[in-house]
Amino acid sequence: VNIVSMVLTGSKSRDVILIGAAFKAEINPLIEKLSQASFRPTGIDFDYILTGSGLERVRCCLAEKVVCQDYLAIINIGTAGVLNDTCPLMSIFYPNRFCTLSNDHLTSLTLPNDFLESSHFLSTGWKSGTLFSSRKPVTSAAKRWAILQNSQADVVDMEAFAYADFCQRHKIPFACLKVITDRADAEVAENFNANLAESAQLLAENALILIDFIQNKFDIKAENG
Repeated sequence: VNIVSMVLTGSKSRDVILIGAAFKAEINPLIEKLSQASFRPTGIDFDYILTGSGLERVRCCLAEKVVCQDYLAIINIGTAGVLNDTCPLMSIFYPNRFCTLSNDHLTSLTLPNDFLESSHFLSTGWKSGTLFSSRKPVTSAAKRWAILQNSQADVVDMEAFAYADFCQRHKIPFACLKVITDRADAEVAENFNANLAESAQLLAENALILIDFIQNKFDIKAENG
Protein backbone atom coordinates (compact mmCIF):
# COMPACT_ATOMS: atom_id res chain seq x y z
CA VAL A 1 0.00 0.00 0.00
CA ASN A 2 1.37 3.33 -1.03
CA ILE A 3 0.46 6.11 1.38
CA VAL A 4 1.19 9.75 0.67
CA SER A 5 1.39 12.15 3.57
CA MET A 6 1.88 15.69 2.42
CA VAL A 7 0.47 18.77 4.07
CA LEU A 8 0.29 21.98 2.07
CA THR A 9 0.44 24.74 4.61
CA GLY A 10 -0.41 28.38 4.36
CA SER A 11 0.17 31.00 7.00
CA LYS A 12 -2.11 30.71 10.04
CA SER A 13 -4.00 27.75 8.56
CA ARG A 14 -5.89 25.84 11.24
CA ASP A 15 -7.97 23.12 9.59
CA VAL A 16 -6.89 20.05 7.63
CA ILE A 17 -8.90 18.15 5.02
CA LEU A 18 -7.79 14.62 4.12
CA ILE A 19 -8.20 13.75 0.43
CA GLY A 20 -7.98 10.08 -0.49
CA ALA A 21 -7.82 8.16 -3.75
CA ALA A 22 -6.92 4.65 -4.83
CA PHE A 23 -4.14 5.59 -7.25
CA LYS A 24 -1.72 8.43 -7.98
CA ALA A 25 -3.12 9.01 -11.44
CA GLU A 26 -6.51 9.89 -9.95
CA ILE A 27 -5.24 12.49 -7.50
CA ASN A 28 -2.04 13.97 -8.98
CA PRO A 29 -3.74 16.78 -10.96
CA LEU A 30 -5.54 17.92 -7.80
CA ILE A 31 -2.34 17.85 -5.75
CA GLU A 32 -0.64 19.93 -8.43
CA LYS A 33 -3.43 22.51 -8.38
CA LEU A 34 -3.53 22.77 -4.59
CA SER A 35 0.23 23.25 -4.49
CA GLN A 36 -0.29 26.55 -6.32
CA ALA A 37 -1.19 29.56 -4.24
CA SER A 38 -3.72 30.71 -6.84
CA PHE A 39 -5.82 27.56 -6.31
CA ARG A 40 -5.26 26.87 -2.62
CA PRO A 41 -7.99 28.17 -0.29
CA THR A 42 -6.91 30.21 2.69
CA GLY A 43 -7.50 28.81 6.14
CA ILE A 44 -7.28 25.13 5.07
CA ASP A 45 -4.42 22.66 4.86
CA PHE A 46 -4.57 19.45 2.86
CA ASP A 47 -3.30 15.96 3.54
CA TYR A 48 -3.39 13.07 1.08
CA ILE A 49 -3.64 9.31 1.20
CA LEU A 50 -3.33 6.64 -1.49
CA THR A 51 -4.99 3.39 -0.46
CA GLY A 52 -4.96 1.14 -3.48
CA SER A 53 -8.24 -0.56 -4.34
CA GLY A 54 -10.31 -2.66 -1.97
CA LEU A 55 -12.46 -1.98 1.08
CA GLU A 56 -10.16 -3.59 3.64
CA ARG A 57 -7.13 -1.70 2.38
CA VAL A 58 -9.03 1.58 2.69
CA ARG A 59 -10.11 0.76 6.25
CA CYS A 60 -6.56 -0.09 7.31
CA CYS A 61 -5.06 3.00 5.69
CA LEU A 62 -7.63 5.33 7.25
CA ALA A 63 -7.20 3.79 10.69
CA GLU A 64 -3.45 4.40 10.53
CA LYS A 65 -3.81 7.89 9.13
CA VAL A 66 -6.56 9.33 11.30
CA VAL A 67 -4.90 8.34 14.57
CA CYS A 68 -2.27 11.00 13.85
CA GLN A 69 -4.55 13.91 12.96
CA ASP A 70 -8.00 15.33 13.67
CA TYR A 71 -9.43 16.13 10.25
CA LEU A 72 -12.00 18.79 9.49
CA ALA A 73 -13.38 16.51 6.77
CA ILE A 74 -12.41 13.60 4.56
CA ILE A 75 -12.94 13.55 0.78
CA ASN A 76 -12.70 10.46 -1.42
CA ILE A 77 -12.14 11.14 -5.10
CA GLY A 78 -11.73 8.61 -7.87
CA THR A 79 -13.22 6.78 -10.80
CA ALA A 80 -16.36 4.66 -11.05
CA GLY A 81 -18.35 2.60 -13.52
CA VAL A 82 -21.99 3.29 -14.32
CA LEU A 83 -24.54 0.53 -13.69
CA ASN A 84 -27.82 1.87 -15.04
CA ASP A 85 -26.72 4.22 -17.83
CA THR A 86 -28.23 7.28 -16.13
CA CYS A 87 -24.77 8.85 -15.92
CA PRO A 88 -22.89 9.51 -19.16
CA LEU A 89 -19.20 8.70 -19.39
CA MET A 90 -17.04 11.50 -17.95
CA SER A 91 -19.88 12.85 -15.82
CA ILE A 92 -19.33 13.73 -12.15
CA PHE A 93 -21.17 11.72 -9.49
CA TYR A 94 -21.69 12.80 -5.87
CA PRO A 95 -23.10 9.80 -3.93
CA ASN A 96 -25.72 10.32 -1.22
CA ARG A 97 -26.07 6.61 -0.39
CA PHE A 98 -23.35 3.96 -0.10
CA CYS A 99 -23.75 0.19 -0.12
CA THR A 100 -21.82 -3.06 -0.36
CA LEU A 101 -22.29 -6.79 0.15
CA SER A 102 -21.26 -8.13 3.54
CA ASN A 103 -21.60 -11.90 3.98
CA ASP A 104 -23.94 -11.91 0.99
CA HIS A 105 -26.21 -9.34 2.62
CA LEU A 106 -26.60 -5.81 1.30
CA THR A 107 -25.34 -3.22 3.76
CA SER A 108 -26.15 0.42 3.07
CA LEU A 109 -25.78 3.74 4.76
CA THR A 110 -26.84 7.27 4.05
CA LEU A 111 -24.71 10.04 5.47
CA PRO A 112 -25.91 13.55 6.30
CA ASN A 113 -25.41 15.87 3.37
CA ASP A 114 -22.91 18.05 5.16
CA PHE A 115 -21.87 20.31 2.31
CA LEU A 116 -24.27 20.50 -0.63
CA GLU A 117 -27.70 21.94 -1.22
CA SER A 118 -29.99 21.16 -4.15
CA SER A 119 -28.93 24.37 -5.87
CA HIS A 120 -25.34 23.15 -5.96
CA PHE A 121 -26.29 20.22 -8.18
CA LEU A 122 -27.98 22.59 -10.59
CA SER A 123 -24.96 24.86 -10.74
CA THR A 124 -22.36 22.09 -11.09
CA GLY A 125 -24.25 19.58 -13.20
CA TRP A 126 -23.19 16.78 -10.84
CA LYS A 127 -25.27 13.62 -10.70
CA SER A 128 -26.28 12.10 -7.36
CA GLY A 129 -27.58 8.75 -6.17
CA THR A 130 -26.37 5.40 -4.83
CA LEU A 131 -22.85 4.04 -5.09
CA PHE A 132 -22.11 0.34 -4.67
CA SER A 133 -18.59 -0.67 -3.59
CA SER A 134 -17.65 -4.06 -4.99
CA ARG A 135 -15.06 -6.35 -3.43
CA LYS A 136 -13.95 -7.50 -6.88
CA PRO A 137 -13.63 -5.72 -10.24
CA VAL A 138 -16.87 -5.72 -12.23
CA THR A 139 -15.90 -6.81 -15.72
CA SER A 140 -18.97 -8.38 -17.31
CA ALA A 141 -22.54 -7.50 -18.17
CA ALA A 142 -23.76 -10.36 -15.97
CA LYS A 143 -21.95 -9.06 -12.87
CA ARG A 144 -23.11 -5.55 -13.64
CA TRP A 145 -26.73 -6.69 -13.92
CA ALA A 146 -26.54 -8.70 -10.70
CA ILE A 147 -25.24 -5.72 -8.73
CA LEU A 148 -27.88 -3.44 -10.21
CA GLN A 149 -30.66 -5.88 -9.32
CA ASN A 150 -29.41 -6.45 -5.77
CA SER A 151 -28.53 -2.89 -4.83
CA GLN A 152 -30.44 -0.54 -7.17
CA ALA A 153 -27.18 1.43 -7.27
CA ASP A 154 -26.29 3.90 -9.98
CA VAL A 155 -22.51 3.49 -10.05
CA VAL A 156 -19.86 1.07 -8.77
CA ASP A 157 -16.37 1.45 -7.34
CA MET A 158 -14.18 -0.49 -4.87
CA GLU A 159 -13.45 2.01 -2.09
CA ALA A 160 -16.13 4.56 -1.21
CA PHE A 161 -18.23 2.48 1.19
CA ALA A 162 -15.20 1.97 3.44
CA TYR A 163 -14.63 5.73 3.57
CA ALA A 164 -18.29 6.44 4.33
CA ASP A 165 -18.49 3.75 7.00
CA PHE A 166 -15.25 4.89 8.65
CA CYS A 167 -16.33 8.52 8.71
CA GLN A 168 -19.75 7.65 10.11
CA ARG A 169 -18.18 5.60 12.91
CA HIS A 170 -15.68 8.35 13.76
CA LYS A 171 -18.11 11.23 13.22
CA ILE A 172 -15.96 12.91 10.59
CA PRO A 173 -17.76 14.92 7.86
CA PHE A 174 -17.37 13.08 4.56
CA ALA A 175 -17.80 13.83 0.87
CA CYS A 176 -17.21 11.69 -2.18
CA LEU A 177 -16.71 12.69 -5.78
CA LYS A 178 -16.40 10.20 -8.64
CA VAL A 179 -16.01 10.54 -12.37
CA ILE A 180 -17.59 7.91 -14.62
CA THR A 181 -14.91 6.30 -16.78
CA ASP A 182 -16.62 3.08 -17.94
CA ARG A 183 -19.77 0.95 -17.95
CA ALA A 184 -18.46 -1.82 -15.67
CA ASP A 185 -18.58 -4.40 -18.44
CA ALA A 186 -16.20 -6.47 -20.55
CA GLU A 187 -14.66 -3.27 -21.97
CA VAL A 188 -13.94 -1.75 -18.54
CA ALA A 189 -10.13 -1.91 -18.82
CA GLU A 190 -10.09 -0.37 -22.30
CA ASN A 191 -12.47 2.46 -21.39
CA PHE A 192 -10.84 3.11 -18.02
CA ASN A 193 -7.38 3.48 -19.53
CA ALA A 194 -8.64 5.63 -22.39
CA ASN A 195 -10.50 8.01 -20.07
CA LEU A 196 -8.20 8.11 -17.04
CA ALA A 197 -6.12 11.20 -17.89
CA GLU A 198 -9.15 13.33 -18.77
CA SER A 199 -11.11 12.04 -15.78
CA ALA A 200 -8.32 12.98 -13.38
CA GLN A 201 -8.36 16.55 -14.70
CA LEU A 202 -12.15 16.66 -14.28
CA LEU A 203 -11.80 15.37 -10.73
CA ALA A 204 -9.29 18.10 -9.92
CA GLU A 205 -11.49 20.87 -11.32
CA ASN A 206 -14.61 19.64 -9.55
CA ALA A 207 -12.84 18.83 -6.29
CA LEU A 208 -11.83 22.49 -6.08
CA ILE A 209 -15.53 23.38 -6.32
CA LEU A 210 -16.35 20.88 -3.57
CA ILE A 211 -13.60 22.29 -1.35
CA ASP A 212 -15.09 25.74 -1.82
CA PHE A 213 -18.48 24.39 -0.68
CA ILE A 214 -16.79 22.88 2.38
CA GLN A 215 -15.00 26.11 3.17
CA ASN A 216 -18.31 28.00 3.00
CA LYS A 217 -20.08 25.39 5.11
CA PHE A 218 -17.56 25.66 7.92
CA ASP A 219 -17.36 29.43 7.43
CA ILE A 220 -13.59 29.24 7.25
CA LYS A 221 -12.30 32.75 6.82
CA ALA A 222 -9.09 34.07 5.39
CA GLU A 223 -6.03 34.43 7.55
CA ASN A 224 -7.46 36.98 9.97
CA GLY A 225 -11.02 35.64 9.93
